[in-house]
Amino acid sequence: MSKRHKFETGMSREIESHLEQATQDYIARGLPPEEARLRARREFGPIDLAKEELRDTRRLRWFADFLRDARFTLRTWRRNPAFAAGVVAVLALGMGSATALFSVLDRILFRPLPYADPDRLVSFGEVLPLAGVASPPEIMWERAYFQFWQPAPQPFQSVTSMMGRGGPCDLTEERPER
Repeated sequence: MSKRHKFETGMSREIESHLEQATQDYIARGLPPEEARLRARREFGPIDLAKEELRDTRRLRWFADFLRDARFTLRTWRRNPAFAAGVVAVLALGMGSATALFSVLDRILFRPLPYADPDRLVSFGEVLPLAGVASPPEIMWERAYFQFWQPAPQPFQSVTSMMGRGGPCDLTEERPER
């Protein structure tokens, strides 16, 4: 006898014993046996629902559900492999894009900058005289501008340069070799 069959048999016996006990209680109160049995069943409720609730309380119910779902998934994949490949591709794209988006947002919004006082950092540029517009911080200055600001820390504690838009950023006196 399998474990499942033993469980089902024991569950049926347990429900029957509860019904029989309730029937005996009603008979002891003076009801006829037929009416006592009917009232006990009505009070107990649907037997199939009670069995389903007992099955749900089993210890490894989640594992049985997982196995059933896995079997169903494999059968469906075998019947329609193109649909299954599409579903896997959509899921992979969705998870990849969500991961990429979270990585960017995590870096930008949630993690602090790797400096001692990130609230004191500033980025500055210059106004292009011919165009009359301010240059964005990504447009790098020539070496002369950087050398002018670096030793003069009156308004700044220190000045550094960074690469912007992948362009060269040469701060040496001579042209460096690649």
